[in-house]
Amino acid sequence: MIRMLNVKTFLILCLLIIHVQLAFGQQNDKPLPEPPNCVKLHDNLFIDKTEIDNIHWLEYVYYLKRDSSNAAYTAALPDTTVWLVYKDTAKYETYLRLRSFRDFPVVGVTHQQAENYCRWRSQAVTSFSKSEEKRKRMNLQNDQQAIFTFRLPTEKEWIEAAAGSLDQNTFPYGYVDFMSSSSLSGKPIDLYEKTDKTQTFKIFKADLKRFNKGKNEPMFNVIKQFNNYFLYGDNAPRISRDKKSVANTLGLFDMIGNVAEFVEEPGFSKGGGWAHYLNAAAINRRQPYSKPEAWLGFRCVCEVEIKTVK
Repeated sequence: MIRMLNVKTFLILCLLIIHVQLAFGQQNDKPLPEPPNCVKLHDNLFIDKTEIDNIHWLEYVYYLKRDSSNAAYTAALPDTTVWLVYKDTAKYETYLRLRSFRDFPVVGVTHQQAENYCRWRSQAVTSFSKSEEKRKRMNLQNDQQAIFTFRLPTEKEWIEAAAGSLDQNTFPYGYVDFMSSSSLSGKPIDLYEKTDKTQTFKIFKADLKRFNKGKNEPMFNVIKQFNNYFLYGDNAPRISRDKKSVANTLGLFDMIGNVAEFVEEPGFSKGGGWAHYLNAAAINRRQPYSKPEAWLGFRCVCEVEIKTVK
């Protein structure tokens, strides 16, 4: 009996010790610092809230031009001829550098250029975080340093981010409700002139009235279709966090539509863009590419580590 009591006492003491250790560990377990413009995906992995914009790329090439060779700077410039495929000479000349496009996603870049940007951003953010002020904000000890490693997400990571807290098999776009009211505008007669006129104007006008009454189009920036009459939409990327954009359950914008996004695996992108139909932009779909495109951009993921330095 005494021996049994001793065993019970020992087990209780062990449980108490474990409980105290866990409580002590939780008190001293500090959250990892968030990289700029990111939210936590899981563990020490974070992901950009938005796609990489022109303003971010302009900052990148500015520092390349200042700190590196002219060859490195030139090699980092996007291919603006991607706009000529769509006969858009205005964007060919202005999309990257015009102030009004600064908050639009960068396009016309290659997979390698995106990877190079990730490496530069890793060095820049890690170096910036070494200042005493930044270290204090991150609650780091004197012998600790935050290391930020940016890269392209794997397809699996991208899917996790796009689905958020929802089951992608049930919610293939990462939203419970993604339909919004029609954005078709203009006089019915002007819209009718864009059709092939297989229906009379009277029938077209009645169909248009019904269409504009309900939720008939996806809120994503993808190709939209009014019945079988004609296609419509933005026909170009739109500003990041545009008033039309709604974040998913993780707080991420434009995982679906706007521009398709590179993943770590080359040759295909995810999420679809302004030049894709909705069903081609679903989470489980891929959009192949072999060169820079006006509908193709990217966002980064970031692994955060706290290292002890001597």
